[in-house]
Amino acid sequence: MLLRARWHLGMVTTGNLAPGLRPVCAGFMIEAVGLGTPLCQRLGIEHPVLCAGMGAAAGPDLVAAVSNAGGLGVLGAAGAPPKEVRRRGARVRELTGRPFGVNFIIAGADCEEDREFIRQEVAAAAEQAAAVVLFWGDPGPYVEVAHRAGALVLVQVGSANEAHAADAAGADAVIAQGVEAGGHVRGTTPVWELLPQVVAAVAPLPVTRHGRIRSTSGGLPPARPRRRSTASCSMRGGRRLRTGCCAPG
Repeated sequence: MLLRARWHLGMVTTGNLAPGLRPVCAGFMIEAVGLGTPLCQRLGIEHPVLCAGMGAAAGPDLVAAVSNAGGLGVLGAAGAPPKEVRRRGARVRELTGRPFGVNFIIAGADCEEDREFIRQEVAAAAEQAAAVVLFWGDPGPYVEVAHRAGALVLVQVGSANEAHAADAAGADAVIAQGVEAGGHVRGTTPVWELLPQVVAAVAPLPVTRHGRIRSTSGGLPPARPRRRSTASCSMRGGRRLRTGCCAPG
């Protein structure tokens, strides 16, 4: 939740004034502004922040901490056998009753045997997770598996074309990854340029963003991309987080 200062102009009455006369009262009014978005509501979270499911770094302890704080912790599980996916998910569930997600890198699934393995991973994750995050490949073979178990599917993309393909495959939301992101980087475009392109490509599908919030010069991002058609959530994987500039999607 943010605190916003708003200029207020009002009228007050006192017993010392002649009938009908009211002095003007002006000043700043402090009001609380919620950060929830429609995607937050669908995920069952309070704040539009997702933890990037970066391999071993995004283990059960971190995932539970993010979820307990009101965001969506995302467990790294790429390449893990279904039994291990269940074990990690069960550990997260021991630590939190809040929603969490599980991340899979689906690159290299060139044969049906590989795709079937990923289907089993996704099915195992969806038994306990609120969302499955897919990255770096065709999500088509796995979306229905997650949906049958009641989990949402978020697909991370690096271009507007990939976003369109994710939408066509039935994704519930798209993560626009800028070139500034850490870990496995699919994007080649700065996130503040990519974000409006992805939003336009998949509207009205919710879009989150993954990438550096501050510019390389150390200042705030350009004002133009901060219009209303921005991100429904922000995915972060760094040690330090500066947030508060996500507009409702």
